[in-house]
Amino acid sequence: MKKEEFLSKLKEALHTQTNLLPETNLNDLEEWDSLAKLEVQVFLEEFGVKLSYADIDQLKTVQDIMSRVTLGD
Repeated sequence: MKKEEFLSKLKEALHTQTNLLPETNLNDLEEWDSLAKLEVQVFLEEFGVKLSYADIDQLKTVQDIMSRVTLGD
């Protein structure tokens, strides 16, 4: 999956209208709450990545999420 497609799918998972960039601070997103964290946890499982809620809570930027998966150019 390419970076742009990943960001688009992550945007859907977070139910946000904000254009996501790798440097986007998750705490700046109005939608970044416990439900969004659960959505990201489920989203990452689609890539074979299993994170605990504590791991999810440590994510600070979109890049932190992206670094958990292998993306194509």
